[in-house]
Amino acid sequence: MRRCSSIRPFTVSALLLRRGIGLGAGLTEQRARAIVGSGRRVAVAWPSGGRRVAIGGPCSAGGGGKVWNMGIGINTRFGFRVVLLAVGLCTGVVTSLLPAGFAAAAVPTPIGVDVSLLTSQTEDGDTLVSDTFSTHAGNELLVAMFSADGPYDPNDRVNVTVQTISSVTGCGLTWSQASDQANYAPGVAAVFTAYATSPVSDCQVSGELASSFDGLVAVLSFTGAAPALADVRPVSNHYDSAGYGAVDVPVDGGIVYQVGHNWSAAEQPVRVSGNGTRAYQDPVPASVVGTYLSSKGDTSWVSKIDEPLPGMATGTDTAASIGTWFSKVGYTNAVTISIRAVDTVE
Repeated sequence: MRRCSSIRPFTVSALLLRRGIGLGAGLTEQRARAIVGSGRRVAVAWPSGGRRVAIGGPCSAGGGGKVWNMGIGINTRFGFRVVLLAVGLCTGVVTSLLPAGFAAAAVPTPIGVDVSLLTSQTEDGDTLVSDTFSTHAGNELLVAMFSADGPYDPNDRVNVTVQTISSVTGCGLTWSQASDQANYAPGVAAVFTAYATSPVSDCQVSGELASSFDGLVAVLSFTGAAPALADVRPVSNHYDSAGYGAVDVPVDGGIVYQVGHNWSAAEQPVRVSGNGTRAYQDPVPASVVGTYLSSKGDTSWVSKIDEPLPGMATGTDTAASIGTWFSKVGYTNAVTISIRAVDTVE
């Protein structure tokens, strides 16, 4: 960001424009300055009728020659302050109201999916192991999602070992369990994360099972993502028709994924429903990433909300939700996560 310059010092007003042609004007009690927030800029200032006017415009084709922004700051003699109004037109309309002297916020980097790899393990084993993969950038968030069958205890987990995932390893990284595992119903769904500051090559991720069974492991990697998840919620349902989860999306650009296990049927989900800001009141597109239908008669799945979501205030009914629906369900385990961009703040 380059500020307009002048022979005389100014108080700073901030202008935030993104991807478009725009105009901003600021009034301060003594001085004014325009800031143009993308690409390289030049600025001129001159006295005019007792008022100082500063104008900023592009000095080169910066930003690929497709971004043209302009800011105007006007100093008046009225002895009061007002906020700066910035309006962006054409592609990517952005508006911002910022007080004079307030710095413009950084534009969040969109989260990108680098790796999306699902591996089905059809034979019973003590370990679920992914296929080999490589990432292609540094500073990536890696997410390992596990879904496996497990023992059923009609006496409510009194007489058998509960299915769990432990000792997750791979790629020379340190893996951390994101939350409690969803395993109150038979089987398990679990999420582990790691952060890679440099690309990883030709590696696998594995997790140990408490009881030998088949299942699914999904490895996802994200560019532009914060090193830690924004939110994670494990849920186990009995006698419902969906694997359901709701998570907070605290800032703009968050993305939502879910991993689950349906112990009651081996079938493709009949639909996936997403809601962006209030459960069942703000439908958004959602879809199945992949499934594993076990010969034992159960289903492992990964699903997601298709587009990044706007941020929302944390509250009882504000969580974003995703439901993966089946025609026949008795027991499901699901873990739902939200991921935030690396350069966003609440």
